[in-house]
Amino acid sequence: DGLDAPGPIRLALIHNPVDGTPLTAAQIHYRLQGATTWTTQTLGAADFYLLPAGTYSNGQTIEVQGQTAGSSGMYSDWSPSTLLPLRARPPVTITSPTGGVWLSPTLTVEWAAVAQTEAVVELLDAQGVLVESRQVGASVRTTAFTVSDYTQYTVRVTVADADQSSLPASVAITVQ
Repeated sequence: DGLDAPGPIRLALIHNPVDGTPLTAAQIHYRLQGATTWTTQTLGAADFYLLPAGTYSNGQTIEVQGQTAGSSGMYSDWSPSTLLPLRARPPVTITSPTGGVWLSPTLTVEWAAVAQTEAVVELLDAQGVLVESRQVGASVRTTAFTVSDYTQYTVRVTVADADQSSLPASVAITVQ
């Protein structure tokens, strides 16, 4: 879920069999947009390839094609090219709470993000189990949860822009 070049990039295929049978083999190839040669990977029966971190840089665009085969072993034609512009994930910062002790039964969570199309705000207990989750739209940068006294929580916020999701931001609190 991301086209941030410093991390690995998952290149997925959709099996479109020539013979109507399940996927038994696949190939994917990729290159920097405008390059003349492809790098080809044979995937076996996998329907994705994990492009290693750092293969390309943010700001570059890669071109990807794939082909699959069913039990006959006959590969489909190469798919049309897909262009994937690489760029950094959207940043998110939790601005409240800042961690430590929280003194109210209402936990107001606020965050800062750029170009947010949606956000998921999660409240987790001390064991990391999800207590409550909220999905909010583009213009919302705050939400509130009811919390219990003498309990530890972690707040986690993940935002998405038009192309990809941020890495989650989190902060731990203890309600007193």
